[in-house]
Amino acid sequence: CHGAAGNAATMNWPSVAGQRYDYTAKMLLDYRSGLRFEDERAGLMTSIARLMTPQQIADVSAYYASLPKPVAPQAQAALAAPLTAAEHKRVEQLVRKGDANRLITACASCHGLHGEGKGTTPAIAGQTTDYFIRTMRLYHNGERQNDVYKGMSQFSQRLSDADTLLIARYYASQGQSQTAKAD
Repeated sequence: CHGAAGNAATMNWPSVAGQRYDYTAKMLLDYRSGLRFEDERAGLMTSIARLMTPQQIADVSAYYASLPKPVAPQAQAALAAPLTAAEHKRVEQLVRKGDANRLITACASCHGLHGEGKGTTPAIAGQTTDYFIRTMRLYHNGERQNDVYKGMSQFSQRLSDADTLLIARYYASQGQSQTAKAD
């Protein structure tokens, strides 16, 4: 599902190469406890996580954090293509400053300017647009609720579909920025 080197072979699954140690460990624990179960896709991860020891969770999390961040697959090239000047201006506003009128916090305040993530907040650089959009819809619809401060559900409901696609394209183009290390 996630590829031999942590880079998802399809657009249906997240790449986990370069993902933050704390985030990967939290997700595995959330799958194991049942806190993360947004759809039938989570069933396999839940089964795997329940078989893992705490040391295995730590080892897997450290391993993926040590790998280079993913680059969005070629199939995503059109969606992750360079942004127009107007799109770039809009996404820079959302990523760097947010939108105070809609009570949307800047993406960079939690995920970092280049999508590198912070602590238990995931790195999102290099994720495919399809996975990013699906995840945002899961938050929007209340099917995913395991983010630390519950902000993603609120933000995803306040973003337009066009804004979500724009942010997805921006972060898909950010792959290979920095390598997340175990904290």
